[in-house]
Amino acid sequence: MKSNLALFAGLLVFVGLFAFFVAGNNNQIASFVIDTTDHALTLELDKTFFWSDWNVELTLRNNPKCQRRHILESSKEKSPTLEVYFPEPNFFIFRQSNHWYVADMKSCRFQEYRKPPPEPGRLIGTFQKEANGYEFIKKP
Repeated sequence: MKSNLALFAGLLVFVGLFAFFVAGNNNQIASFVIDTTDHALTLELDKTFFWSDWNVELTLRNNPKCQRRHILESSKEKSPTLEVYFPEPNFFIFRQSNHWYVADMKSCRFQEYRKPPPEPGRLIGTFQKEANGYEFIKKP
């Protein structure tokens, strides 16, 4: 009887620790609709465990021409942000901490800058954490 009780207690401890480690899984999604639902930017952040870095992905949607998901630099920040700049029609520039990227919405191409761009354009908003999760906050 005592061995069954010890086995049951050990199982409870294992299940509790397993739930603790798995509970860190966190997935956040936010979108910015550019002009119609066919043209949008979607940020997805995923964290497997509470101690893990954020995996950051950005999807460019220009239906029916293209839709592509691009992997950005992973982030150690507690609440990563992504600034969105608009230098000229069909192009967006993004800043994620010290990393800069450019997107061509006509072809859904995406590339990281080696150096920060001298003039990224007008800041139009930021993907950031709010009370109910991640949102795109437009700059007034």
